[in-house]
Amino acid sequence: MDYPELKLGEVKSLKISQKRIWPKEKIAFTFNNVEYFLRGEGDIIEKGETMEDGSENPVPWHKVENYKLFISTKDTPEKLLLKEDSFNDTFVELIFVGDIDRDGKLDFVFSANRHYEEERVILFLSSKAKENLVKKVSEIVRTFDC
Repeated sequence: MDYPELKLGEVKSLKISQKRIWPKEKIAFTFNNVEYFLRGEGDIIEKGETMEDGSENPVPWHKVENYKLFISTKDTPEKLLLKEDSFNDTFVELIFVGDIDRDGKLDFVFSANRHYEEERVILFLSSKAKENLVKKVSEIVRTFDC
């Protein structure tokens, strides 16, 4: 990530029990007495098989289009965080939740690959947000197609 304001050192983070937020799903995180919500919306075009992701239980896999991910708290209205029209054998995954910028509010890192031959990571920081809870401050993409 090309973001020079980040500092080395220990960062408070939360355990992620669910990496993917499928359409019609909502997950919550509590940090410093604030409950944050992430809610998925979109079209499940094809319900897939379950897959292994390293956890104890197999997880569902679906083909999704018109995906939107929203963020809110009990005191703030929902705001659009991420939008993708389609995926090619991939899906958005939450890979970090914690206080990267050390401002006492949650920050998020997502893997948001749009294609199976792409790696795309997006960093959202709370300290840079004006109207939303977090703001996208960095995105890195690497393709490795044939």
